[in-house]
Amino acid sequence: MIHFGFQAPRDALFLEVRRSNAARSFYETVGFRRVGERKNYYSDGEDCILYQYGGI
Repeated sequence: MIHFGFQAPRDALFLEVRRSNAARSFYETVGFRRVGERKNYYSDGEDCILYQYGGI
């Protein structure tokens, strides 16, 4: 399903995920890679983890 709509190898899908989100391990299992984080991103002070799937 993730591959649907991808036109070229440079296309990418990005996620912004709370550090406490239990689904993070699932995202990594299916091929998302961690590409960054945003400190204190959410109003409660929790960090945001940035993931990318595909792309160059």
